[in-house]
Amino acid sequence: MTGAPASPERPRLATLGAARADARFADAERHRRRVKRLKIALPLLAIACVAAVFASLVFNQKEDVTLTGGQTPAIEMTAPELKGIGENGKPYEVKATQATQTREGLVQLTDVTARIELDDGTMLITARSGGIVPETGKGSVEGGVTIDLAGEYHFETTRADVDMKAGIVTGDEKVRVSGKMGTIEASGFKVEKSVKRVTFTGGVQSVLNPAEMKKPDSEPKP
Repeated sequence: MTGAPASPERPRLATLGAARADARFADAERHRRRVKRLKIALPLLAIACVAAVFASLVFNQKEDVTLTGGQTPAIEMTAPELKGIGENGKPYEVKATQATQTREGLVQLTDVTARIELDDGTMLITARSGGIVPETGKGSVEGGVTIDLAGEYHFETTRADVDMKAGIVTGDEKVRVSGKMGTIEASGFKVEKSVKRVTFTGGVQSVLNPAEMKKPDSEPKP
């Protein structure tokens, strides 16, 4: 008596089961690799987003931002504006036609216009070029520097150091100051937080208007 013949379907079913298992393992391996890549890419993307948000808070970039070549990569900004609050609680701002920010955090400016609210008036500064560290508010300007101090004094010099937050501007180059009281020429100057606190240094020469000097600070009360 002979046994029943072996079913020809069993080897075929075993082969299909092995193929499906291999496919599942392959899918699992591809999924594992995707997760691994995401673990690396997502933190990098988060860092890039944080950097972009920080840059937008420091500078209001009105137009294009490009990466320059050369040995020191830098970010170029067109028509940037830097705004902040000084130690006296009053605002200050810096504008330029062009700016270049280096890795060290120093921002080089072209055609600078700065406005600082002092304790008792406004100081306006213009210059052909300058530089500032946004985090500290400290910098310098040079080339055709002019300073208008509350409409009372007009300074002309070639270079000055500026502390935007403290409201202090100093210069160690020759300066000429004109106003209603006359003119003053000196080798240096310092404006410190107030329209009334101005110091001139080194060989000061002045030509004053006696009529303006004799005017009382305020009209007498009736």
